[in-house]
Amino acid sequence: MPDEVVQTLAVQPFVRVGSDLLLAQRNADGTCAPLVLRVYGGAGPGEAVGADAMIPFWTVVASADEPEKRYQVGGYAVSAGGKTQLRLFNAAGDGAFGETLAEVPGTALSVTEYAPDKDSLEIYLLCEADGMRRIHVYDALKKTQRTLPGEFGCSEIVMAK
Repeated sequence: MPDEVVQTLAVQPFVRVGSDLLLAQRNADGTCAPLVLRVYGGAGPGEAVGADAMIPFWTVVASADEPEKRYQVGGYAVSAGGKTQLRLFNAAGDGAFGETLAEVPGTALSVTEYAPDKDSLEIYLLCEADGMRRIHVYDALKKTQRTLPGEFGCSEIVMAK
């Protein structure tokens, strides 16, 4: 990967979705763009958007042909204007953003997934708004969201099975 691209990568971690690594790139013009690195070679940027923060995540969605089957997809927490959206991302196709799964107040600082078993998948977002940090949870299977009570003084959240 060229040095000029490496220098623009956001410090947030990457996620692996299939044979792709999803990262975020901060552009000189103030936009952020998804960056897909293929494990077997190749890379490509996605659609640049005006954003204060962009953090990759993975989730599962139901198959259009067989709704009882699920498959893994990638997405990005995109923060702009004091709100964060969880947005799906088409890494295999045109590199564009798709459906918005959830929207929460604040700017995303950290995102992590927690899937303790095949029937559970939650996405946790640590967001800051008005000087307060809160953790918002999106249940990917039930398609619901909630906010954990209280404030959190941490700068990153990590889950372990």
